[in-house]
Amino acid sequence: MSTITKLVFLISLFGITQLSFAQTTPINDRDGSPMVLKWFSAQDPEQVSKNKHIEIGMMLPPNVEAGIAAFLSDIPSSKALNPFDPEDIEVLAYFKKADQKDMSLWEKRYAFYYRPYQRNTRSTDPNKWKHEALETVHPFRARFTPKETGNYTCWFSLKVRGQEIRISNTLSFQVEEKGHPGFLAVGDNKRYFVRDSNSYFPVGQNLPWPACDPAIDPKCAQIDCFNAEPWCASTMNPLGYLAYHKQMKSFAENGGNYFRMLIAPWNLEIEFEKLNNYSDRLNCAWEMDEILRVAEENDLLIHLNLQVHYPLEEVSGYSMWHWDYGDIDCFPYDDPYCYLDELGLPTVRSFMESEEAKKHYKNRLRYFIARYGHSTNIANFELVSEVNGIASAPSVDENCQTDGGHLAMPYREDASMTRLIYSWQREMLNYIKYDLNHENHLLAVSISGPAEFLLGDSIYYEPAVDIATFNYYNASIEKYSGFTEIMDNFQTDNSRREAITNLDPPAIDKPLLFSEVGPGMSVENCDSDLRFIKSVWCSAFSGMSAGAMNWSNQYNPELWSHLARIDSIMQDVRLDEENWEGVNAVRRDKMGDCVALRRGGQNKMALGVVHNRSVNWYSKRISDEGSCKEFFENNPQFFSPRYKEAVSMDSKGRSAKMEIKNMGALKRYKISWIDISTGQVLSTTIQNTGLNGNLSLRHPELPSTGLGLLFFKAEEI
Repeated sequence: MSTITKLVFLISLFGITQLSFAQTTPINDRDGSPMVLKWFSAQDPEQVSKNKHIEIGMMLPPNVEAGIAAFLSDIPSSKALNPFDPEDIEVLAYFKKADQKDMSLWEKRYAFYYRPYQRNTRSTDPNKWKHEALETVHPFRARFTPKETGNYTCWFSLKVRGQEIRISNTLSFQVEEKGHPGFLAVGDNKRYFVRDSNSYFPVGQNLPWPACDPAIDPKCAQIDCFNAEPWCASTMNPLGYLAYHKQMKSFAENGGNYFRMLIAPWNLEIEFEKLNNYSDRLNCAWEMDEILRVAEENDLLIHLNLQVHYPLEEVSGYSMWHWDYGDIDCFPYDDPYCYLDELGLPTVRSFMESEEAKKHYKNRLRYFIARYGHSTNIANFELVSEVNGIASAPSVDENCQTDGGHLAMPYREDASMTRLIYSWQREMLNYIKYDLNHENHLLAVSISGPAEFLLGDSIYYEPAVDIATFNYYNASIEKYSGFTEIMDNFQTDNSRREAITNLDPPAIDKPLLFSEVGPGMSVENCDSDLRFIKSVWCSAFSGMSAGAMNWSNQYNPELWSHLARIDSIMQDVRLDEENWEGVNAVRRDKMGDCVALRRGGQNKMALGVVHNRSVNWYSKRISDEGSCKEFFENNPQFFSPRYKEAVSMDSKGRSAKMEIKNMGALKRYKISWIDISTGQVLSTTIQNTGLNGNLSLRHPELPSTGLGLLFFKAEEI
């Protein structure tokens, strides 16, 4: 008899009020031991905050405990029970408000197997620091975030190999309104985000994963492989996680409100060496709990990618051979992914086609949702990073070394693989949103460059996808004004050029953001960080749904101050409600451009930046030697010679003309010109629109010695 059938039977036998009695009086296991619940939340059960999670643990009957112990000790036994496999053990938690009689309104949460840990940092040698497991008699935990006030009750049910429901005692708690922020959501206009009743504009970057950087904590310099965990055949030292906490705190203190983090096998992954068995990596899961605690303390939202792409590369093009899919003996530290090793699936294609592999991968996703799905500090769950790299492999020489040759990328070269990746992602997303019924968090996918619609990847248009993202690496000087066009092309069919064919992808009705941005090529360190500054400022006012998230400068508080200034501007703007649209303009001589958000309606406004293109990564290069100069000389398609030298830019003459269109005919505007580094107003001009409604931007000079950007605010008067 199924779980639901038995619950319905109890309701029909005892009625609603008697069911409450049945939960209060535990249904015992056959040896007479009840399943007792314990309150683990730091909150008082009489004063729980709305939107702040609670945690409840459950004792297990002794025979179930013995079965789990046999599994974790690898003792062959027909009674061994895998606590990570719901086919062996399924623990569900039910939450209901006092006034909810309808079973369909009861909220169900999946409980997860839990082990507490502590960091042993007593040694003066941080290389000897370690994680130590602690004991608990309540190993199954459920976490719940109430989104309404009122009186709640909770009880657990236990199913062992599909049989014998046992119901715990009941706990009650009272939820009050205390102002704790809730989950991120998409606003009514489908372009921007809201959190509770407030517009929310993410400004941040990639803080990819915990890593021990001496710039953050000097003790990291003492750690073996201190910042190169991918090349060490082990998970991270505790110091790396503590350094990451410092990085997060500094990021928040200096202006960031949002960052992207990736689950990687050397720090936060729960499944790599062992299939469907996370027991050796529960310290990593505990460290993820700690990261969420620090995020809450610092009011940070996390764009959480659920798996870095290396384990799904045939051979990693990033030399992450210990963590890629393959098992090639001549690569140092090579350790095959458990799906190859235990299921005998020789290729990533076979992994994605295998029903057995998909079942276990869903168990992994289920554990993540059960353990972290409570967190209002997670903005969204994003599937595998850069899925275009799935099944990729570099050209390798006879010594098994990458030789700089072609990187096979089946996603963009083989339509059958493109469609397979699409269907696999769709199945995993649907599993989270519809099978697990998880609706607290937005869902996203990750691609380097946009999805290959013409080859069969329609993932952006799936109902389960809430946010369209892609990673945008481009060294072009013109790309910043192009942010607006990318957004417009994705979201507005009418913006396309006249010849729209059936092959053109339709517009998406979803937010769009760059989850990674950078120059790519070989110019990452050429420009004294100008590309970081330009990316965050130009993307913020382009119509994109969030500031573009740089991959580099992962610890640079001085640069993060730009995020703080953008955040202060956006806090007073209702992007989710008002009629804001990204617009751009380019000077006739191509030496500059502007990117702006324009508010339509009766009270028009524009917020944006004017950009001097000649102040760039080459003209501000830190050296005349190496890759910067070589790239400039060898790639004219990316870099026009007109941008070779930095020159001052003013707004005089016809060639300098830039306009914001559709600002209303014969209107009068006050334009404030503001230094992006200090927030200081440099000057104010009064300008009128003509009969055509266009507003000319007569801006102060942008000198060759500056950053090449000037913020402006145009208000109708």
